[in-house]
Amino acid sequence: MRSWRILILTIKAAKKFLSFKHSNGVAMYTSRRFGTLESDLIHSSHLNFYFRSQLKRKSKIHILNKYHNNSNFRNQYKARSKKQVSKKYKSDPMIRMKTIERAMNWYHKNNTLMRQNSRRLYNQRRHKYHNNLDFRNQYKARSKKRVSKKYKSDPMIRLKTIERAMNWYHKNNTLMTRNSRQLYNQRRRILKKYATFQSHKCTLKQNNLYTQNLKEFRKIIREGPDYVCLSCGLALFRNQVIPFVEEKEQKWICKSCSDKIKKRQMPSRAVVNKLKVCEIPSELKRLNNLEKHLIALRLPFMKIVNLTSGKLSSRLSQKGTKGPLHCVPSDVEDTVTALPRPVDKSMMVRLQLKRRLKYKAVWEEQLINPNDVRDALFVLTKMHPGYKIVCGLIDRRKKKRLLFNVKDSSLFDKGDICLYEEVARMPPFARKCLLLIGAHGVRRRTLKSRLIELDPDRFGTIKPHTSRPLRDSDELNTYYYMNRNEMEDEIEAGGFLEHGIYDEHLYGIKFDSVRRVIQSGKMCVLDIEPMALKLICNKEFMPYVVFIKAPNMDHLRYIQYNNDKQKASKMKTKSNMSNNSSLNLSTKDLEQIVLESDALERDYHTYFDLTLVAEDIDKTFEQLVRAVEALSAEPQWVNVQWFS
Repeated sequence: MRSWRILILTIKAAKKFLSFKHSNGVAMYTSRRFGTLESDLIHSSHLNFYFRSQLKRKSKIHILNKYHNNSNFRNQYKARSKKQVSKKYKSDPMIRMKTIERAMNWYHKNNTLMRQNSRRLYNQRRHKYHNNLDFRNQYKARSKKRVSKKYKSDPMIRLKTIERAMNWYHKNNTLMTRNSRQLYNQRRRILKKYATFQSHKCTLKQNNLYTQNLKEFRKIIREGPDYVCLSCGLALFRNQVIPFVEEKEQKWICKSCSDKIKKRQMPSRAVVNKLKVCEIPSELKRLNNLEKHLIALRLPFMKIVNLTSGKLSSRLSQKGTKGPLHCVPSDVEDTVTALPRPVDKSMMVRLQLKRRLKYKAVWEEQLINPNDVRDALFVLTKMHPGYKIVCGLIDRRKKKRLLFNVKDSSLFDKGDICLYEEVARMPPFARKCLLLIGAHGVRRRTLKSRLIELDPDRFGTIKPHTSRPLRDSDELNTYYYMNRNEMEDEIEAGGFLEHGIYDEHLYGIKFDSVRRVIQSGKMCVLDIEPMALKLICNKEFMPYVVFIKAPNMDHLRYIQYNNDKQKASKMKTKSNMSNNSSLNLSTKDLEQIVLESDALERDYHTYFDLTLVAEDIDKTFEQLVRAVEALSAEPQWVNVQWFS
C-alpha cells in the first residue's frame, strides 16, 4: 500500500513538472528576502498582463495627443462615440434608465442654472425664428417632417391625436358645424361651376370675348362724363349721347331724350319741363358741416353700407341701410338763440356735436360763425316752406312756439340742405381738378411745380389776377392785370374762386381761368385755401382733393436742425433753399404749422379724398403721382349729385 501511494505522488509531481515546462515558466527577477537571493517563477499570463497595461497606457497618451492636435481625428472620434452611445441607449433599457435618472438628478441639483440656460436658448431660438426667414422655413419643414414621421410610426401618438381632435370637435360643436356647412357649400359651388364649364366647350372663347368687351368699356369711359345733354343737362359718357346735327356736333343730346323727341313727346328729364334747379344762395354755400346741423330741422342718425346691385334708387337705398335709423327733431330757434352774440363779423365759436350730452365722445367739432348761421336761417325762412314756423328771427311780436310734427315731414323733404353726402361707386375716370390743401409751410407749391414739370401735357395751372400795376421786375406771364374797380365788381358777382388783399392790392383766382385749363384737356392743379372748397367741389369741376398734412413736432425740429447744420457748413445749394419751406423758422412758428394743420383736418376732413404726411418731399411726391394714376385705373367713390 505504501509503495502505491509513493508511486501516485511521484506521478503527480512529474505531471506538475511537465506542466511548468510546457507553460514556459521563466525566472524574471530575484528578490532579496531574509538576506538571501531566491528565484521567483512568473507565469506567462501574468507577464502578458503587465505588457498589456504598459501598452494601454502608452496608447491612451498617444490617442489624447492626437485628439487634441488633429481636428479630423477629433470629429471622427466624436461621431463614432456618439454612434456607439446612441446604439447602446436604444438597445439596452438599463443604460437608458440610468441615463435618464442621471440627467434628472443633475437637473434637480442645478435647477436654477438649467432654467436660465433654457430660457436663454429659447429666446435666442425665438429671435432667430422671427428674424431669419431661411431658419423659419427650415424649422417648419423639420417639425412637419418629424411630426408626420411620429404619427405614421407610433400608433399611440396617432390614437392620442385622433382623440384630441374628437374632444375639440365636441367642445366646439357650433363652430365646427358652421365650418363644415361652409366647406360643403363651397364644394357644391365648385362642382356646379365645374359641371357648367364642362357642358360648354367654348369657355376659352367666352373668356376672350369678356376681355375684349372689358377693354372696349374702359376705352369708352376713358374720356369721362364730359358730354352734357342740351335737353336734360346731364353729364354723360360718349356712348350715351349722339351729336346734335343742327349745331354741327358742337352740342350733344342723350339717347333717352332723343327717343322721346322723335316720338313727339316731352322728355321727362328735360330742363324746360319745370325741373330747373335754382342756384343755392351764397348764405347757404359758405356754411360748414356743423353750421348746417345747427339750422337743420331734424338730424338723421343711421348706418350706411355698400349696395350690392349698384343702383341708386330710394327703394334700394333703404335696403342698403342697416341698423337703427333715427330721425331726431331739432328746435332751430332755441339753438340759434343760445348762440353767443359776436362782437364783430369775424368772431368764431368752437362747438361740439354729441349724440347725447352725457356721452364723453364727440361726434364732430368745428369752428362756426354765429352771424353766418343767422343769415342762412333768415334766408331759409323767406324761401323754404318748412322754415315758416321759425319766425323768431323775423318778427318777435308774432313769435309762436310750435313743436315738430311728424305729419308735416313731407314738407321738409324738399329742403336743399345737405345733412350728409350720398356717394356712389363709379368706374375709373379722370378728374378735372387736383386740389392741394394744407397749412402754410408744408411745400404744396413745390409739389405742384414738380407735378407740372413731370408731364406738362397732362397737368396745368392758372395765372392769378391782380389789381396792382405792372412792374419792371415782374416776369412774363406771371399775373393777369386788371382794373381795381372791375375786379371788385367781378368779386361781388361771384366770378372769383378766392381772393385777398396784399400791400393794398387785390389778388385772386377766377373760375374762367380754371375752365380754360380744363377745356384745353389738362388737369388743373391748384393750391388754394380750404375756405374755397365749398365753391369748387361740384359736378362742373369734379376735383380730387389731397390734404398735405404737416408732420409731428419732433420731425419738424429734425428738419430744422439739418437745415441749420447745412447752413453752418456752407454746403446748402440753391435748389435745397428753394425746395425747403421750413427754413429759418422758430419753435413757435413750427408749433403754429402743426396746430394749423390739425385745425384744417378737423374742420374740412369731409372734403378730403386723400391725406399725405409731408415728412419727405420725394416720398410724398411719389405717393401723389401714384394716387393720380390710380384715378384712371380703379373705381372711385364720388358724390351722387355729380352724375345726377
